[in-house]
Amino acid sequence: MIRQTKRLPTLVLAFLVVASVVGTGAIAGIASAQESTETDGDDSPADATALALGETAGDSVGPDDEADWYAVDLDAGQTVSVTGTDEASDTTLTAYGPPTDDPETVEESDLTGIDSGGLTITEETLVEFTAEESGTYYFAVTDDENDGDEPIDAYEVTVTAVDDSEGDDGGDGDQRDEDERDDGTNDESDESDGDGTETDNREGDAALFGESITVEIAGITLTFGPPADPDDDGVYEDVTGDGEVNLFDAVAHAAVLTGVNDGAIDLSDEQASALDIDDDGTLTYGDALALASGTNAS
Repeated sequence: MIRQTKRLPTLVLAFLVVASVVGTGAIAGIASAQESTETDGDDSPADATALALGETAGDSVGPDDEADWYAVDLDAGQTVSVTGTDEASDTTLTAYGPPTDDPETVEESDLTGIDSGGLTITEETLVEFTAEESGTYYFAVTDDENDGDEPIDAYEVTVTAVDDSEGDDGGDGDQRDEDERDDGTNDESDESDGDGTETDNREGDAALFGESITVEIAGITLTFGPPADPDDDGVYEDVTGDGEVNLFDAVAHAAVLTGVNDGAIDLSDEQASALDIDDDGTLTYGDALALASGTNAS
């Protein structure tokens, strides 16, 4: 699957390449990234800096026409998603497929373009694809509109591997079953305990999510929740579960979706529906923005 994202201003660059083997089963979790090697990206495909899964590298790009190239070896069937941010507004990441020529002598024109996305989104997928064949895949970081003499501020590149990042349900982070909105008519609301006594639906805060949520983003571990439904309308705006709905819930919501996209969190359809804050039928970063702006479509 190929995906291109929107652009938003950011302050820091964290660039994650997440590799997963399709159909390998249960999520194994995110492997810990190695310490930064401060490796510089080279400025041609033939001299591309080789990145191993779990390795961190950093560099800067610019002025106009300069590109930093990185290379990652993938097996056929591996799915790769790239997320990241930078300090400039015009930096672009482009992914290329394996060349027909020797990777040591390949030119940019010999590479097959896969997808391109701006590097100005915090922890959101910029490029996502599945390797159709085993070989070396390339990523180029460019700043197309920097006409000055100085390079832009430095960025950092981190490669992290997981098993089956999509989870067993085939979801990719934009999860939601529109018919599972907790509006008091589904099975969760009406279940009984077997003796004719209905369960207390307000206990669903803990029951729906089970336990607190833990997610690691750029080396920082966040733990919060379980999310709660403060007004019992099926929308779990209190993502942190602290009894209040505020900006922290927007941050927590974005962290949850990042964990989903990275394969560290696997949400059920009911859980994804409960976190669909703007009620648009998908679980996206727009829901976090809806929380941040104090809007709720329900």
